[in-house]
Amino acid sequence: MKAQLFIVFVFVAVVTLLLILATAGQEVDAKTDVQSPLLVILIDHKESWQNPSHLTDLGHTSSITFTPAFTVYLPSVLKMTPGIYGKVTYQGLPISGVSVQLLDNLYTKVSTVTTQSDGSYLFASVPSPPIGQSYWVRYFNSSGDKNYLLSWKSFNITIYITGNRVAGGDFDIANILPVSPASGATVALPCTFQWTPRIVTPTDSYSFILFDPNSGDLLFSSPALGYVSTYTLNSLPTSVNSGVEYSWSIKVYGSDGGLGQSLSWPYVTFSGNGAGSNGDLKEYDKLCDGKIGCVRKE
Repeated sequence: MKAQLFIVFVFVAVVTLLLILATAGQEVDAKTDVQSPLLVILIDHKESWQNPSHLTDLGHTSSITFTPAFTVYLPSVLKMTPGIYGKVTYQGLPISGVSVQLLDNLYTKVSTVTTQSDGSYLFASVPSPPIGQSYWVRYFNSSGDKNYLLSWKSFNITIYITGNRVAGGDFDIANILPVSPASGATVALPCTFQWTPRIVTPTDSYSFILFDPNSGDLLFSSPALGYVSTYTLNSLPTSVNSGVEYSWSIKVYGSDGGLGQSLSWPYVTFSGNGAGSNGDLKEYDKLCDGKIGCVRKE
């Protein structure tokens, strides 16, 4: 008798496990709050177990009588809308109403959305990029709000197929404020440029840049410096002359490969001569063919 009961319970356990495995990957709609029954387990009345007639040859002509006892539920799994998603914050807090764009690597605008109350954005069901192309998410400070960065460019999204859900990057748009030298100053070399790092994003890595404020041409870019607040320029880079007014700014590298640029670009004039290099230009964000002015005049 005990052996037969054991076989019955093993059978029920195996069926239960198989149904759990079969339904574990299924999803329910995100708006569904009620859990769906996975399996109704049936247990015989006590007196039925005492009747051997219900426990005949289990391998052939089983005649076991069961009655409903309890229902097993699996937690509901939220069904996430497909698309390219991420989150925008300001000084670490979610910010709503921020316009973000999805562009391809040819700078063609694919879609524009605004962030929700929790700072999230979603480019829902956008088409797959053509073969050999990729997507990236872009923020641009078109209002000129001095609290925010000029721009942010996400990492390249090289793999995306319509119907999938792929991360487009989370980023903070707090600006990087210059400290010294003051805008319009004439300085001698070596000169140390100072700015205020963003407190809530200590994984930032900064780079100092010089550019022509009239043409927007980038003239010098330091390597990524890490989470620092200063850079010392010891000699004039090539194409930079004394007695000419230039602008300096800071670009910021995110830990996930994103790249932003400060909205602030103080003017500076160098009083001495010198020779140097153009710095590391190859990693410039190319938001507008490498021209800062082209970006900020957009």
